[in-house]
Amino acid sequence: MPSCDWTTAQRIVHESYQGFSPKAGSIIDEFFKKSWIDAELRPGKRSGAFSSSAVPSVHPYILLNFTKRSAT
Repeated sequence: MPSCDWTTAQRIVHESYQGFSPKAGSIIDEFFKKSWIDAELRPGKRSGAFSSSAVPSVHPYILLNFTKRSAT
């Protein structure tokens, strides 16, 4: 399976959201810049992906495990 480094993955995600909507592109950029995406693999961290949004006044967090494996 092909691999994809974190920088390339961020670029692909940004371009995808930006292509859908410039506003969505700026929102995902903020998530990357402010580390609201927890993608680091750590011992004991559960696999999968999850988006947590508790209350409207606090931004959500994206929880996932980045494995460098490409989906294609």
